[in-house]
Amino acid sequence: MLQNLLDKHQWLNVFYTIDNGQLFPKWQNRCLGGFAAQCLWFVTQYPNTQVYVQKGRQFVNAQQPKLGYSLGQLPQLLGRLRKQVIGYAWVAENGYCRRLKHRQLAQLFIPQQRKIL
Repeated sequence: MLQNLLDKHQWLNVFYTIDNGQLFPKWQNRCLGGFAAQCLWFVTQYPNTQVYVQKGRQFVNAQQPKLGYSLGQLPQLLGRLRKQVIGYAWVAENGYCRRLKHRQLAQLFIPQQRKIL
């Protein structure tokens, strides 16, 4: 029944997945064991986008989490990606989960693909 719903409304696949018959959100992690694991999880959920993750007062490219950038640079970066029609996912901190920062999807930009006839 859940799979029929996802099949009927394809856009839901961007935000949810089914695992063992249960519906799980792709937009928030499931209390993973560390920052690197969280980055990897979001990269696997949104593979065709640039994934940026908040880390305190900085953000990182989830594919290269050792390089940090000031949060003040984020709006300009996301604006540039939109202008260049490059998909991105912005993952922000949202409380704690077992003494680890909880992170969830805050913005998602997926450019529309034009069909060529």
